[in-house]
Amino acid sequence: EVLDACIDTAWVALGCAYSMGADVQGATEAIEHNNLSKFPLCDKCSGTGILLSSRFEPNTQSCSSCNGAGHIVLRDSNGKIQKPEGYKKVELEIFL
Repeated sequence: EVLDACIDTAWVALGCAYSMGADVQGATEAIEHNNLSKFPLCDKCSGTGILLSSRFEPNTQSCSSCNGAGHIVLRDSNGKIQKPEGYKKVELEIFL
């Protein structure tokens, strides 16, 4: 039932955006790019999620800094996720 509710909500939201004449695909791509910018690439593994034992041989170990995700989640002392320095809010006006 939860999945059904999620899909129904998305269906209504997308219908609303389309009815406004919005460029839904363009806005979705901009939001996706913006959301991913909140999680900077891991410096230790260069965003690959794996550690390299040499330039040519990948190590089978996941990066311990990012737990194999390739991105870092920045948190404050209370555990709240923080946006990285220089983060900019997505501009959606061009998609209307």
